[in-house]
Amino acid sequence: MLSVGIMLFSSSLFQLDLSRFFVNQMIEQASSLVVWYGFVLVVGWGSFPLAFRLFRDFPDRGYAFAKTLGLLLVAYLTWMVSSLGIAPYQWFSIGLVLGGYGIGNLLLVRRDFRAMLSWWRAHLRPVLLMEGVFLVVFLGGVVVRMYNPEITGAEKEADLTLLNAVVQSTAFPPPDTWFAGETVNYYYFGYVIWGTMIKATGIRAAVGFNLALATIMALGAVGMFGIVFHVTRRRVWGGLGICLLVVFGNLDGLIQIVERHGRLLPFDWWRSSRVIPDTINEFPYFSFLLGDLHAHFMAIPFVLLLVGLLAQLLSTLRRTLRQEAWPELGVLACFASLSLGSTAVINSWDYPTALLLTGACVGIGLCVSETAMSAGRRGLLGVALFGSIVAVSRLAFWPFYQHFTPQITASALRLVSPLQRTELRYFFIIYGLFLFVLASFFAQRVWLAMASRPRLSREKRLVWGNVVLLAVALVVVCTSLRVLLLALGISGGLLYALYREIRESSRFVLPFVLLALAFLIVAGCELVYIKDFYGHPLERQNTIFKFYYQAWMLLAIGVPCLLALMARRQQRFPATVRHGWKAAFVLFCGIGLIYPALATYEKTNQFRSREQGGPPYVPTLDGIRYLAFRHPAEYDALRWIQEHLAPDAVILEATGRPYSFFGRVATTTGRRTVLGWGNHEALWRDQSWQSILERTEDIRRIYETPEKSAVLPLLEQYGVEYIYVGTLERETYDRRGLEAFGEAFPVVYENRGVRIYGVGGGATD
Repeated sequence: MLSVGIMLFSSSLFQLDLSRFFVNQMIEQASSLVVWYGFVLVVGWGSFPLAFRLFRDFPDRGYAFAKTLGLLLVAYLTWMVSSLGIAPYQWFSIGLVLGGYGIGNLLLVRRDFRAMLSWWRAHLRPVLLMEGVFLVVFLGGVVVRMYNPEITGAEKEADLTLLNAVVQSTAFPPPDTWFAGETVNYYYFGYVIWGTMIKATGIRAAVGFNLALATIMALGAVGMFGIVFHVTRRRVWGGLGICLLVVFGNLDGLIQIVERHGRLLPFDWWRSSRVIPDTINEFPYFSFLLGDLHAHFMAIPFVLLLVGLLAQLLSTLRRTLRQEAWPELGVLACFASLSLGSTAVINSWDYPTALLLTGACVGIGLCVSETAMSAGRRGLLGVALFGSIVAVSRLAFWPFYQHFTPQITASALRLVSPLQRTELRYFFIIYGLFLFVLASFFAQRVWLAMASRPRLSREKRLVWGNVVLLAVALVVVCTSLRVLLLALGISGGLLYALYREIRESSRFVLPFVLLALAFLIVAGCELVYIKDFYGHPLERQNTIFKFYYQAWMLLAIGVPCLLALMARRQQRFPATVRHGWKAAFVLFCGIGLIYPALATYEKTNQFRSREQGGPPYVPTLDGIRYLAFRHPAEYDALRWIQEHLAPDAVILEATGRPYSFFGRVATTTGRRTVLGWGNHEALWRDQSWQSILERTEDIRRIYETPEKSAVLPLLEQYGVEYIYVGTLERETYDRRGLEAFGEAFPVVYENRGVRIYGVGGGATD
């Protein structure tokens, strides 16, 4: 009985301790959530005076972009101040930038006070709607992340490494914590944006990581609403744009259900991103659910900001080219340049597409301008304006390019062989809903054209019918060229529709440009690919991944606008046709909802708190909390490093296979190590692998050499201050070499599974 009583008492103490831990976790999560959301809200409100002046022709005056614009500018100004050596990258400098930025916007309020006050009175409901959209998407994203928070698997460790490198740094470029002694050679500016938020709010990086994922979705949703609402002036189409961008998935969800004869679960949430064999076919909701804070996903709201600025530029050019409007045009062009430049340093893959889009908007805007001007002068002005925007976009990020060496250049372009080209069925699975709307749009246009010309001769109708049949037959027969021909055909049809629409409504010019560009991107992927680090059969993996992702975003903007155009003419069709089409469209939307519904349910373990290999735990935003259950000794040691060792400390740890627990010290603490994931460093800086292999061998020698005095030159070469010996080190290296550390160096930290040795009397705080 006594033993039972002791056991019950011990159990109650454990439960009490666990309850206290859960309460503390919940308090931290709640406070982090409120502080983060409040910061975004304040930055957005503080940026609205600037957005109000930039987006003059938008019905919301840029309110949908205010948060994104503010986050970009605050991060950019802080980064520039630190990059130029004016002030270190610390909370103090961020505070100064925030203060100066706020004062600048207050001056704008003073200039536009009456206009802004009048606008607020007339548009309070739309503002509340957009804030509601942001809050709902943000909180929904937070809930999903809380049940799926682990920063492990896929690219998450690499992403956290880059984020921590920025957060722990005081200067730019940040140190490469997976390659001690060198700086990051990657397009890292997206991590500067979120790292600046983390520094400003004081939230831990492992928590900020998941909050950033939810914020990107919310910013993307509001930005999408702003663009589509600007074009269509209808909120319903803005809502559809949100669904197409951040909610809907591809058609693979339906295919999985059919293959399982109607069973919904289990659902393979990963498979839907690998439709085309040996490639990656992500879409925004998959990226969010996967949880990689990767460049292509971080770029979403900032690409939308660029699209919004270009839409305003297009509208301004169409409205006037008179000399008195040049100051307005110049300011708008400067911010478009900054936005364009940011796409290159957030996700370099977006820059070519952004350049094409910028050139198209400038060219079309000048062509349709209502100002009297000769064609020659328009052409010269277009070249000057586009050239200036591109030049400023590069100059604005000059400090980045001073230290960045691209691993991929134009010489990496390769022709796609017939065997590598995409099969038509995969193309339909990925873009099925978009293709349905486009096919409907073309069918409507043809129907109306035929109906408006009742006197069209029977011979001409037969000729056009035969042309259509011949085009369809060509697509069917040319097996390896089906996607290429279809994409080119759709692009041609959209450009023709653009030509017909261009004089009627300047607002609807943009969606046609975006849609045509999307299919030109797809066509380009069928002609060439960019040869990078990956060999056969993954040669096209990154090309398809990055450019198909851009195409999805462009289609998500353009398709709701097409639907708005179609809705204007729907009454000319019989009721049976209208109702049948609506039923088909609702069906496609329902199919698009299959993935987010089932994949979320599966990925979050049916929204049940759990931890593999450990006890249940409350939902959390702490992305490394899972280590407390899977690797408790390692978790305690890593927390000790965060709390006691200098941010620039160099800690030796084992190196090994990528996409694993290797590199965990640098990843979770932001301290530097000799080598993390070798394949990533090879991709980022040395595709020959020479330096990676050298460091791998040096690390092995340090750990396995029994006579530690013999490896002191290596420790000095890499600036190693501490040596970490944990689970992976004992599994990877010879035991005799590990035991010899105790004779050569003092132990600065030890627990049941980890020892940390100080090299040269390494000090702790």
